[in-house]
Amino acid sequence: MRTISIYLILILAFSIIATESHNITLLGEVNLLGSGEDIVFVNDHALVASMSYGIRIVDVSDPSTPFEVAWHPPAGMGYVTGLGCNGNFVYVTDYNEGMRILDATWPMAPGEISDISTAGYSLNVQVRDNLAFVAQYESGIAIIDVMNPTFPENVSSLDMPGLTKDVSPGEDYCYVADDMSGIRVVDITMPDVPIEVGSFDTPDHANAIANDSTYAYVANGIFGLKIIDCSEPSSPTEIGSFNTPGDAVDIFKQGNFIFIADKSGGVRVIDVSNPALPSEEGYYISDQEIKGVWVEGDICYASGDSGLITLDISLATASILEQKLPDNNSLVILPNPFNSGCSISGLDGKVEIYNTMGKKVATIESPGLWTPVASLESGVYFLHAPNLSSEFKKAIYLK
Repeated sequence: MRTISIYLILILAFSIIATESHNITLLGEVNLLGSGEDIVFVNDHALVASMSYGIRIVDVSDPSTPFEVAWHPPAGMGYVTGLGCNGNFVYVTDYNEGMRILDATWPMAPGEISDISTAGYSLNVQVRDNLAFVAQYESGIAIIDVMNPTFPENVSSLDMPGLTKDVSPGEDYCYVADDMSGIRVVDITMPDVPIEVGSFDTPDHANAIANDSTYAYVANGIFGLKIIDCSEPSSPTEIGSFNTPGDAVDIFKQGNFIFIADKSGGVRVIDVSNPALPSEEGYYISDQEIKGVWVEGDICYASGDSGLITLDISLATASILEQKLPDNNSLVILPNPFNSGCSISGLDGKVEIYNTMGKKVATIESPGLWTPVASLESGVYFLHAPNLSSEFKKAIYLK
């Protein structure tokens, strides 16, 4: 009996851990072969880098019911470690087999159109302005001309002092996550002659990196998120940080939010509108270690040891708006939440309706009825009477 009781306690504890969340809701999940190291989103499909199991292709047109529709094998004796995308083209790093380019116009059957060898072990790739930047682990970065995807050409390479894990190209500079050698800033104004101009030593593994031209955002292992001010590329300085509970290994930036794949810490959502004071707005801890993250609108796609999960992040990304815009005006929304329509009253005049990304989706008259158009997605919306009040009111639309 004692053995059974302990077993039940362990199962209960595991269930609690697996479902721990704040401001993020699990929509769907699908089991996949391999370890989901990276992820991109193309034409309503999530493509997951699954090492020796190649690329797993998941239909996420309905995020609540994702399902695997196909897979694409790794090249030769390689295994898929990273993915990048530009339009309908997907760029694949195959570790010891270089980089490949796929046409994913029809994601269920992506066509392989070219490949190119790299000097080192290719881990990750990002594309900007017809150039692919490849993290080559022991061999720094490679820059590849992909203007003609059928015939990619090596342009240049630049060795790094550490183990190059990720790249994030900007307009004039490429920001490099170089493991225990921190981040490196590379001048790419002349892609055929890249020059390292600055660096910053992070305290743990610099695993992944994103940038917005002024700041570099680093997934820094057990130290979580590091924010580096690169406005002076020759002397980057740390301006902010946020310690996550797990091991930060991947990163995605959308608007003022950073999304971290934090392994045992799940998915973390961090507001960086003030880079000096980042704040966590939501998290979701899964029953698998999360290693890859991608965001499209209000949906986060996260990959890990056993598959793909889809998450509704609308509350997490809306929470900062609620802090800045107190919910104490006289607009009345009934019912709220609602599924087909709601009445708006309390103020007489024009009411504008915005989604969580700040895009206006409708304008109505109050008092009146708001009936969302068929194409509008479920989620959080903010109502504002610009000529009558400075405040916003939150409405939750559930189809």
